[in-house]
Amino acid sequence: MSEGRIVNSLQRTAAELWQDYLFLSREMLKFLERKEHELFFELMSQREAVQQMLDELAKDNFKHTEQGQALFLELRGLNLSITQKVQLFLNHAKQKHSASKAYDGYGEAGGDAGSRLDRLIK
Repeated sequence: MSEGRIVNSLQRTAAELWQDYLFLSREMLKFLERKEHELFFELMSQREAVQQMLDELAKDNFKHTEQGQALFLELRGLNLSITQKVQLFLNHAKQKHSASKAYDGYGEAGGDAGSRLDRLIK
């Protein structure tokens, strides 16, 4: 690949970057729904990199176009769905952790799993 081609591939327009951002958001939701959290976090990292490129753009007139407004409307819905699913994931993880902590210490005092119950019955 020639050097000029590399430079051109790095000089992406706002529209192209927003399309990438939208694609990554769709993929993030898809992998969240499949409970493939490692891929979700990888995509989130990629989306953050695209966000940084968007922040560094000198000019982003795409936001004000009809196409841009339609893209942002879809993004709002996707982001809401992603946020809700991440919150459910975190709540579920928190519940699992709490349940795990509730069982910490059982069986340690007497050695076997039924020792606490045995003491209560006597």
